[in-house]
Parts: sequence; structure tokens; C-alpha cells
Amino acid sequence: MAGIPFVGSDSYATSVAMNKWHTKVIGQTYGIRTAPFTVIENTGFIKKENIQKYPVIAKLCYEGSSMGLDEKSKVYDFNSLQKQVKYLLRTYKQPVLVEEFITGTEIDVPIIGNRPETVFGIVGISLDNKEMGDRHLTSKIVYDDKYCFHYPMNASFETEASQMSLKMYDILGCRDFGRMDMRINSNGEPYLLEAHALPYIGKHSSFNHIAEKNGMKYRDMIGMILDNAIARYGFN
Repeated sequence: MAGIPFVGSDSYATSVAMNKWHTKVIGQTYGIRTAPFTVIENTGFIKKENIQKYPVIAKLCYEGSSMGLDEKSKVYDFNSLQKQVKYLLRTYKQPVLVEEFITGTEIDVPIIGNRPETVFGIVGISLDNKEMGDRHLTSKIVYDDKYCFHYPMNASFETEASQMSLKMYDILGCRDFGRMDMRINSNGEPYLLEAHALPYIGKHSSFNHIAEKNGMKYRDMIGMILDNAIARYGFN
């Protein structure tokens, strides 16, 4: 608004991507595969008929960094779901996204660039050097940096995951850099979990992990992002 050039997506893209509910609806509209879900805005919306298959995972609609996710977030029955959703509604005072839990490989898909943008790489997320499988990242795990990256993966699902990620990046209007989080089911099908229009790019990030594995320095990876922003503004 002040006319000052900056790196990254604008406020519209970042605000839409922060809303997991709207991100999933937009993705579905354009054919992006995502897990079946429902949104619960108050306790009156907690109904058995809205959940078709267990287990499900209950997430805060608007937060990042796994905020609100703990060991009780993945639930296997309606009574447990009621308790967890009521706790989230009472504690965080925002809608709760309840989606089918996808058991399988979890991946980060970092993207750099502006039409054309490219997938920087695909990184597997693991705990204790094992695939996520039936586990999920909690806020404590993320805060304590207790998760690991695996790259390269050289997996059969990477082409489709890349295509879906680039499409979602364009749909949201992301700029310069972004990241899509996905789960791969037992059939090798990618499912979009979340879109990040302003993802973490610190030293312990999928961006830097890919850079290091490709022999790049951290500053060079940051420079790639900055170069794309400079080109977007048309600076010399």
C-alpha cells in the first residue's frame, strides 16, 4: 500500500492461503486432490453424519506451524472428535477443519519463481528417520525441530505432486516463493494438505535442505528468491 517493493506474495494471497478451509475449496474447484473434510464453526455443527470415514484429524482453520495440533488431534470415533473440537473452539475461538487422515508419506514441495515458476525440489518429512505413516506433526515437534528431511526422493508420485503444487501456486497468486504440503496415500496419490504463500525459509527448512544437498550455500538460495522479486519489479 505504501508503494515499497517487497519479496513474496501479497496480502491477499497470504490471507487466503492461511485459511485452510478456503484453500481446500479453491483447490477442489480446480481439480486439486485434497482429503474429504468438513468445517465446524460452533458446537452445533458437530454431527455424526458429517464424518464419513475415520480416522480424521482436527486442525485450526487459520493457524500455521502446527499450532493447535497435539497427540489428541487424530481421532478414531465421534466421541473423541467431539471432545477435541470443543477444546479447540473454546481455546482458540476459530473454526475447526476436520479432514480424513491420509496415512502415508508426507512431503514439502518448495517452489521458486514467477510464471514460469519451478519446483525447487520435493522433500520427504520424517520422524525418527522413519516416514510419517500414521503419525502427524504436532506443535511441540515443530517448535522443537524434531522432524527431518529426506532429499532426493526419486519417487513415482513426484511428477503429479509437482503439477498439483504449481497449479495451486498459480491459483492463489503466489509470488517469488511458496510451499505446498502434501500426503501421499498407499496408492501413490498426492493429497494437498496446506498451501504456504509465505513459508519458513530458515536454516532448518526444506528450502535450505534442498540447497545444501545440491551444493548451494544458504545465501545463494535466498539470492534466487530475491532475484525473482527483483525481476518481477523490473529493476536492473
